[in-house]
Amino acid sequence: MNTHVIDGVWLALLAGTGLTFWIGESGRAGPAAMSVVLGLAFAKGVLVAREFMMLRGVRLAWQAAVIGWLAVVLTAILLCFWRA
Repeated sequence: MNTHVIDGVWLALLAGTGLTFWIGESGRAGPAAMSVVLGLAFAKGVLVAREFMMLRGVRLAWQAAVIGWLAVVLTAILLCFWRA
């Protein structure tokens, strides 16, 4: 496992978390803010799955199953938010 890659992923996760926190604390609301937050959640989820769950080196079907599940859940959350 390359520590430089892991360090970069960790910094990206930290930056994504900081940006999500900033959006929430700044009082931004609405579909645009929610889309950004869920987009960040998706990007962070993909990074965690590929790097920390060791999916980078496995067959594409396993990666698609995990990342697809994440996409379905986040899409359902976004659709529920837009309908409300």
